[in-house]
Amino acid sequence: MARLTKNYIPLNEFDEHDNRMWEYMYKLFDETVEKSGIQDNDKLWEQLSRPQKVFWAFLAFNGDTDNGGVDQFVYNRPKFIYRVLETWEELKIEELKTDYDFILSELKKRKNKNGMLKSVLKLEEYYYDKEYKRKIYKIVSDYIESNIEMFAIIT
Repeated sequence: MARLTKNYIPLNEFDEHDNRMWEYMYKLFDETVEKSGIQDNDKLWEQLSRPQKVFWAFLAFNGDTDNGGVDQFVYNRPKFIYRVLETWEELKIEELKTDYDFILSELKKRKNKNGMLKSVLKLEEYYYDKEYKRKIYKIVSDYIESNIEMFAIIT
């Protein structure tokens, strides 16, 4: 189990399934949200700090994308569509920001919001790669650690 400190963990010791990012999700997001007692997601969103919002948007994208692809995320989480773009900007992940922006552009041009978005294929080519995920999880964990004081409470 990860400790909630700013200790450095080398990338080669950072495992996809047993790592800081998941521990932070359980401790700093799930437990904090539960303790807040706020049931309404819109009200909860308003009470979160910017780093907490970034983490929640990342978790929403990552969870839906891993489960059913970027299309599933886009159609299941409409409130998070633009929040995720801001997340990639905040985390300074240019490749994801650029490719995700193409997805948003395609979505805006569509009259019919159903059907697979062709632009998701480029992002999905690398997003599922284990080594790429390790890097993304490390970026997210490092971001949390650099803002750790903003994760313990909901205002």
